[in-house]
Amino acid sequence: MLGWSEEDLTGKPVHATIRFQNTDGTPRSEEGVQTVDQAFTRKDGSIFPVSLSEAPITERPGSTGHMVVFHDTTKERAEQDLAKRQLEALTWVGRTRDALDEGRLVLYSQPIVPLAGGEPREELLLRMMGRGGEVIRPATFLPAAEKYGLVGEIDQRVVIEAAHLAAGASKPTYRRCRSPTRISFP
Repeated sequence: MLGWSEEDLTGKPVHATIRFQNTDGTPRSEEGVQTVDQAFTRKDGSIFPVSLSEAPITERPGSTGHMVVFHDTTKERAEQDLAKRQLEALTWVGRTRDALDEGRLVLYSQPIVPLAGGEPREELLLRMMGRGGEVIRPATFLPAAEKYGLVGEIDQRVVIEAAHLAAGASKPTYRRCRSPTRISFP
């Protein structure tokens, strides 16, 4: 599973050769009888997640070896990662619903000024304001909104507010600015 041949390992300390490590990449202690949720480094340098049990071989006096039994947890780890991403997406559905209900979706107006002739324009950029005042980019919340059916409501509010802004503005003043202008909408 790790890519090492018998010749690669014969006569070498296994810990130094395959580099046992915690799943976060930090070195792990060689002590203990049982350890779980670890990772090995394959011969090609990739990380191989495993669940393992380890015990020192103590039957003979002076023995310094270890017996290690391990199981490839790649599939389980992928399933856990998928469940974590799905839970995070559901969290963003709730946060987006709250932002819609609390009027924390905002439009930013960004000028588009042609370099050579033509009329200046503006584009509207959607952002969510966090409860602490932080600006949350749409790539963070829109995928979950699209997947779980909130994007229609977001689109409707953006279109209505954009129409109100367009109807109420006689001729916007265009200026260069480092950051877009914030425009809140209910």
